[in-house]
Amino acid sequence: YDSQDQTVVFVYAKLQGQVLISYQDEGSKDLPDASGKTSDRGIVEYGEQGKKFTAPEIAGYKLSYILVNGKKVTGTDTASLDYDSQDQTVVFVYAKLQGQVLISYQDEGSKDLPDASGKTSDRGIVEYGEQGKKFTAPEIAGYKLSYILVNGKKVTGTDTASLDYNSKDQTVVFVYEKDKKPEADKLKDTVIPNYRQKAAPVTVKYQDEFGNTLAESIVLNGYVGDGYTTGSEPVLGYTLKTRPDNATGFFSAYPQNVIYVYAKDNQDSPQTNDGDTGKDKTNKTDKTGKSNKVTETGNHKRNNSSKNNDSSGNLINTDNHNGQTATKVANNNNAKKDEKIPQTGSDEHSQLAALLLGFMATISSTAGAWFNRKKKE
Repeated sequence: YDSQDQTVVFVYAKLQGQVLISYQDEGSKDLPDASGKTSDRGIVEYGEQGKKFTAPEIAGYKLSYILVNGKKVTGTDTASLDYDSQDQTVVFVYAKLQGQVLISYQDEGSKDLPDASGKTSDRGIVEYGEQGKKFTAPEIAGYKLSYILVNGKKVTGTDTASLDYNSKDQTVVFVYEKDKKPEADKLKDTVIPNYRQKAAPVTVKYQDEFGNTLAESIVLNGYVGDGYTTGSEPVLGYTLKTRPDNATGFFSAYPQNVIYVYAKDNQDSPQTNDGDTGKDKTNKTDKTGKSNKVTETGNHKRNNSSKNNDSSGNLINTDNHNGQTATKVANNNNAKKDEKIPQTGSDEHSQLAALLLGFMATISSTAGAWFNRKKKE
């Protein structure tokens, strides 16, 4: 109680929404403003709408866009916020300042020249704070670099323009002159660096011992001085006999042949059938070392062991065996034939006749021997 009047005042503070403000580059790296701060705080009071927050200037950078509560805003340097009881965020995102460079290619008459991709000009950039950025002249067919104009100033003795950052656009003009090639008659004494001479072909052949081709030849191409490697090829019925010394080597200005030589595989000796005994007889070898196919005939005629040629050029061997003479006919032209000709009816009659003649010859021989003995007695 107090005899004097008393007062009670209830003091209220207006509700305020909190705003966190930060400054970053496009790689989310914090950037300091002029005061060295990389962030700040702001408020939006209850009922307040469109509260403005402006991006500060940061040396060497320009504002790229703003993230307001995570939403990207472009074309302005100001974030606008209404009151919210929840904390809000504003991120000012900056891009590094870049100086623009216009690059062009011209001849000495200021005529545009296309590079290998067909372009007569290009654009480059020099970022804030960057020094000595290099721009190199491209090669242009039929021309060689004469000089460079860097922001209008002539530079010689180099194929590279060097630029520092500038907020204003800069220019680089590469100026070319016609490339004067040496006359044709002087080319013989001219050494062209990094020139690769195309070599003469290397032909790989596959042959038998008589030079006959067994498989398709292979032609290898390359440059003089480069190495080459070859290999044998499988050939049915043949075995590699000789691997050439130049199976591997180097390409040269002269044609080369690599020859693989093959030998024919050995085969079993063919057999013929003896019509009289039913036994197989293998090929006979005469005294000249030649292997001939032997056929027995039914002619029994006494003769000394000898060799004769018939009218067709066939070699005839005659041998006396147990009082009977068998004529052996060797035909070289038929040596490769393995098939046996079947016996016919006439062959059977010939065999009977031969047996009869042989029997009579034996009787005559025995009788002659008996009469000779009687005369001696």
